[in-house]
Amino acid sequence: MKEKNIATFNIAGIKCDAEGCTFRDDTVKMKDYKSWLNKPCPLCGANLLTQADYDTVIALKSFTDLCNTPVIKQILKVIGNDKKTKFKVKLNGTGQVKFIEDK
Repeated sequence: MKEKNIATFNIAGIKCDAEGCTFRDDTVKMKDYKSWLNKPCPLCGANLLTQADYDTVIALKSFTDLCNTPVIKQILKVIGNDKKTKFKVKLNGTGQVKFIEDK
């Protein structure tokens, strides 16, 4: 029997982080992010997806995949940290991540 994943990574959509700008496209899939890299916002011209934020998204996806390997799953069970917690992630163009627990 295959064990359930302990981590999931769901990301989609793109929005402009420029102050006052309201551009948002929730139909954009992560697999298409590379085509949005360094593209200007159609409303204000700001960069929609910086290289730093793109690299962070790729790193978070890789980390999630690593968490679901059998070795990491076992380690987390042994130390008692195998409970799921849901977080929202905020990026701002700098590659810095803000994790917000989603209750």
